[in-house]
Amino acid sequence: MKRCRKCGELKPLTAFYREKNGRDGYRTDCKVCFAARSKQWYLKNREHVIDRVNVWQQANVKATRKAARVRRRPIDRDARLRRVFGLSSDEYTAILAEQGGRCALCKRTPPEGRSLHVDHDHTNGEVRGLLCFRCNVAIGHLREDKLLIADSIVYLARGRRALDCDRSSRESVVDLICEPFGAPLTFFDPTTGSGGASPAGVEVASE
Repeated sequence: MKRCRKCGELKPLTAFYREKNGRDGYRTDCKVCFAARSKQWYLKNREHVIDRVNVWQQANVKATRKAARVRRRPIDRDARLRRVFGLSSDEYTAILAEQGGRCALCKRTPPEGRSLHVDHDHTNGEVRGLLCFRCNVAIGHLREDKLLIADSIVYLARGRRALDCDRSSRESVVDLICEPFGAPLTFFDPTTGSGGASPAGVEVASE
């Protein structure tokens, strides 16, 4: 505990700023009194302070611009989330917390200073989750096509290209996985370059 020299109140040390040359390593006035005195000094010397800041900014243009970008980063990020995905920063944070701060697929945490990407359904705009850069790009390259992803699994398991005759079995497996979630089986049509849902009871032609 320490008594403030200005207001005379006895306060914990956390209520005082540290001062290297202080007798006990802290200022003699508490944070509240220091803030009040600083505000009074600023009001009396406002023009001088502004002029000094302007001079420094003109002499340090790069540092000034960098500081401005850092200040605007949260604002710009929130604006982009709302514009592109219809999400607020709080909603993004809630999804991130639900995922434990990790990628929804590989379960890895992003490097310091990096954030996870918003993954959404390009047909209806619905947000599915947050992914790391690699997982987000991988899904995009695979055209969000469940059958193509199944093909990739077979390819890696066999060490060679999936056979055309395996397609019906792969459809059954993917359909079995998607059915409990109410997600239709989608496929990529190389002739049109687009995806679609396989109609019930209709077999998709082999590639």
